[in-house]
Amino acid sequence: MPMPTLSQVWVLGVLFLAPQASFAIDRAVVAPDAPWSDLFGGTRADFPFTVNVDAAMRGRAAWVITVDRRAVARGEAEVVAAPGQPGRLTVRWDVPPVKDGVILRADLSVTVAGTTLETPLWVFPRDPFAGRARWLAGRKIALFDPERTTSPTLEAMGIPFELLRNVDAIAERTEGVVLVGEGISFEDERGLAPALLRAAGRGLSVLCLAPSVGTLPLPDHADVELPVPARLTFRGRDAITALDKRLDDRAWPPDGRIVASSLRLSVERGRVVAAACSDATAYPWVEAEFTGGGRLLVCGFAVIAKWDSSPAPRFLFARILETMAK
Repeated sequence: MPMPTLSQVWVLGVLFLAPQASFAIDRAVVAPDAPWSDLFGGTRADFPFTVNVDAAMRGRAAWVITVDRRAVARGEAEVVAAPGQPGRLTVRWDVPPVKDGVILRADLSVTVAGTTLETPLWVFPRDPFAGRARWLAGRKIALFDPERTTSPTLEAMGIPFELLRNVDAIAERTEGVVLVGEGISFEDERGLAPALLRAAGRGLSVLCLAPSVGTLPLPDHADVELPVPARLTFRGRDAITALDKRLDDRAWPPDGRIVASSLRLSVERGRVVAAACSDATAYPWVEAEFTGGGRLLVCGFAVIAKWDSSPAPRFLFARILETMAK
């Protein structure tokens, strides 16, 4: 009996190591279709994957989800793929509930034709403020929300706040957090942007959620009308993981949209301003810090619009309030 050639030995070895594949392939690339990893506990989650190959194959994909190295779910799915015709598979998991205050890490592993993709998953409770009613009350949140985009969400979560009826009421605040509802128009509320800067200059914490249009002036030392920030910070999506590395900063379900509005630097009447726009390539995070501890943060992420779609928006909101409390 003739001895097998080196190439025949290689093919036999591949088929032995990956018996689920009907053809030996050099490379299988497994990629998630949904680039988010934050989940609500007590839900059913689907994780679709695409499999790209350099040779036709029909085989079985195996997946397993572990918590503390212990398998909590596993399964298999058939995958049919060819060059230019990616294969598809979906992992479906009944996510276990988690207790309030607990964030659980799980690990998903998918193996196709000897190629394994591993990704972490984070399971969150629904309420980031559970058991923190007294702490929330101490934030003394005053909400300016003329379009009522944000107050229903706060009410549903049991977050206490005082409703500000007009822009002039902001000047009367002497403590706490001034919160501006998501999607506000600086053009419609002409005096709002200067009022927010003055409030932060007085030492208050000010949070403005995703303004839709209009400009925010960025005063310098030549400005005699508005307080000058000691520090200005412009950030992208990395601002999210800077607060909590477990929060998705690439995409939020169901459509992947994460940025509701951004601020782009421009010049208006000889003054540098941050102009609100829908371009996600500008800055979704602009922060002004003032001598005396005041702070103005304009957060362009779709916190309220995506509140129920993922844990990331609501836990981001909680992290922001926590940092402002410091």
